[in-house]
Amino acid sequence: MADRSARKRRQGTFALSGGFLLAASAFMASCSSSGGSSASVPASSPSAAASSAASASPSPSPSPSPSPSPSPSAAPTSAPFGICLSAAVTEFPVPTANSAPLGIAAGPDGALWFGESTGNNIGRITTSGAITEYPVPTAHSEPSFIASGPDGALWFDEGVSTVNQIGRITTGGGITEYPVPTTGSLPGALAAGPDGAVWFAEEHLTSASGNEFGRIATGGTITEYPVPEPSAGRDTPLFVVTGPDRNLWYTVGTYDASNYPTGGAIAQVTTAGAATEYPLPAATLIPGPIVTGPDGALWFTGAPSHDIGSTTPGNLVGRITTGGSLTEYPVASLATIGFITLGPDGALWFTDTGGCIGRITTSGAVTEYAIPTTSGAPFGITTGPDGAIWFTEADGNAIGRLVPSGASSTSHAVSR
Repeated sequence: MADRSARKRRQGTFALSGGFLLAASAFMASCSSSGGSSASVPASSPSAAASSAASASPSPSPSPSPSPSPSPSAAPTSAPFGICLSAAVTEFPVPTANSAPLGIAAGPDGALWFGESTGNNIGRITTSGAITEYPVPTAHSEPSFIASGPDGALWFDEGVSTVNQIGRITTGGGITEYPVPTTGSLPGALAAGPDGAVWFAEEHLTSASGNEFGRIATGGTITEYPVPEPSAGRDTPLFVVTGPDRNLWYTVGTYDASNYPTGGAIAQVTTAGAATEYPLPAATLIPGPIVTGPDGALWFTGAPSHDIGSTTPGNLVGRITTGGSLTEYPVASLATIGFITLGPDGALWFTDTGGCIGRITTSGAVTEYAIPTTSGAPFGITTGPDGAIWFTEADGNAIGRLVPSGASSTSHAVSR
């Protein structure tokens, strides 16, 4: 699908540096289910998937699948480049083969919810590993990103240009879909706003007219706000979070006429839609997912856009205050680092598509931990209600669980 490759290239799938998370079409073509082995503890098989769910109007959702789940200074690193430490990690295979699970969020029901991009499902996994899948009513909608809303439901994107919708799923499995007014806007990452609405990014492929900050009320009313455009190129919102100042904070990529990334910015957006952009200091940096940290600042991941295939690590984790002061911490990985979340230990945790889960303290110290399936391509990440770190494996077709207290100082070589 033509828009899939361009959208994933810029908004969330994999690369060896260069554009943020470049070249998703390759992983989409090669996704395969992997078994559950463990680097430090055996991966356990979850119990049979739960079943039964109610449908919601106006767009009724099919019944869930009843199939069972199968068995300013550089940051120091704690291990040499190419080495990730051991950790207590369990992997739970997703029942639908080649489903490409991407975004993941903690739900209000004590479970974790995730989007299956190629499986066209919304998945739910309990903290004991039981998975239920709910088919999205609109076929081929590629639900990729998901967020817990202020209304006790989960909200997700249906970002294919021909679908162009925002979806809402109750904890009982009822799905409602809302069309985005701007045609072909490619809605993407979402976050609950401070105003009782859900905010999302719109990434139009060929025109600046579709690059907007979106807002959807819990009743389904959508409002769109234009993104300030740079003097050259086109700015595109990528990821969003509510900041400690009760504004929305977006990461923004700048692209040329060929949709190639040339730089980036962090944008502060008020609930009235007024935007202030803070350009990133390196014109070659494209920012990724963003989260509010425990220190009152915003933390985000990033990658250079100019050195595709480089043998020099170029990834980083950035920190920006609500006043716009920026600090960058390098991460020694040739793979792309992806989503980032606040951990239960006061540190930030992030995914590394080279087969590791990373941890960075608020002082900038970075440590990475290996997952059992090193080719699994960790993507989305969140902290669960059980105090564990939960993440998706897009290529491994699994949901992973890492116990922070089970991390050790034992090194584990990872093929990058």
